[in-house]
Amino acid sequence: MSNFAERTYPDGLGGSQILIDATLKFPFPPVSLPNRELMEGARVIWEELGLPKLTPRVPWFGYPLGHWPESWDKAAKLTLAGRYLESGKALETMRTKSSYYETGIVEPPEAK
Repeated sequence: MSNFAERTYPDGLGGSQILIDATLKFPFPPVSLPNRELMEGARVIWEELGLPKLTPRVPWFGYPLGHWPESWDKAAKLTLAGRYLESGKALETMRTKSSYYETGIVEPPEAK
């Protein structure tokens, strides 16, 4: 199928469904835990609020899993500081003029 119209239902009508079994079939390590600094900060807040005593299990914080560009680290820090819109502005500069899926060609955005 070469263009968007050929990939959609006539007149925008119709639909489809898919069911994915995303349950784990074997033990899997916790790979998306926040870093130690964030988890320790959360523990302090938890204790300040007088919530029930925590009994964390190892690992109770995340650890590096490989590729993590500096730009991602900067975006995460901006988000934690409530400045997430700045990350969005940086990502906006990477937008392309057209969708690769529409044309098969990546065109850079026009300069503003």
